[in-house]
Amino acid sequence: ISDHFAIIPTLQAPKQLNEAEQKLYDMVVRRFLAVFYPAAEYLQTTRITRVGEHHFKTEGKVLQNPGWLAVYGRASGEDNENL
Repeated sequence: ISDHFAIIPTLQAPKQLNEAEQKLYDMVVRRFLAVFYPAAEYLQTTRITRVGEHHFKTEGKVLQNPGWLAVYGRASGEDNENL
């Protein structure tokens, strides 16, 4: 390795890590791999509903291609953080 790189995983997987160390190692590996994946693609919809004088905006999105989200196990679109 030359120049200055971010933390990157090595070819030799660690053998004995405690739980916190394993989580950190996992995070570094996933982040490293994710940069090589394409962007996630969503189908987005917006609907404006009028009831009398009031307007209501509803937005939604459906995951079409998980891209880098697949590295984090979110490939099926089960991300319901807005619900």
